[in-house]
Amino acid sequence: MTLASAARDKVNTQRFRWMASEWGQRNRRFFCKEDLDWLDAYSQWLHGEGPDPNQLEWPPVFYPLIRNVSPDPFGMHFFYALRKLGNPMCAAAIAGDEASQSFQFTPLKPLPSDENHKGRSKSKRAAHAAREKAHFEERHRQRGLLRDRVGHEFGIHFRDVAGNPFRPVVADSGWLTAKVVAIASGIYADRAFDRMSILANALEKAGCTNADVLLHCRGDGPHVRGCWVVDLLLGKE
Repeated sequence: MTLASAARDKVNTQRFRWMASEWGQRNRRFFCKEDLDWLDAYSQWLHGEGPDPNQLEWPPVFYPLIRNVSPDPFGMHFFYALRKLGNPMCAAAIAGDEASQSFQFTPLKPLPSDENHKGRSKSKRAAHAAREKAHFEERHRQRGLLRDRVGHEFGIHFRDVAGNPFRPVVADSGWLTAKVVAIASGIYADRAFDRMSILANALEKAGCTNADVLLHCRGDGPHVRGCWVVDLLLGKE
């Protein structure tokens, strides 16, 4: 939370808008149609393909009396943070937390009716209890794996967007050669993050020796729209 709070004050809000949009889209099944329409319009606006939905006439963020279905609590919190509070970083965190808990697991099949009674043998009761225990433990294990995997993915995404807010990097004008800017612009426009290593080579040739910048470009990623190095070079800070 300390890192997130620092990032909110020092990182361009647009980067967190990309992040909130992407993680919100991963939870589409929890949203009603009105919210999905707004989220799609928001994503189109971020891509420069439509107006800001906040500037259009749109139903309020919370209007249960005129909805056909009750809003999911996650959807309420996500859209309240994104639309009402204007805090995309908080919305992204809410969506990431929901994704880490969106666990689907096949329930244990019930016993056949002829075995599902109190008078069944002790061995059958013990075998069924063992199956229930194993099923519960497997469900718990897989839930933990999902939480760890999504949490790791969210952390990588967050660091790609926020960098290290406690050690901000300032772009040296000498780095911004025509080639560097052209590569960075292509990466940003095409989301071609496979070119990050090419960008690192161009930066080195331009005299960049900043380890944070070069290591980030050559890291395993994944990189996303809003990558702090690309934004730094394009003046989107």
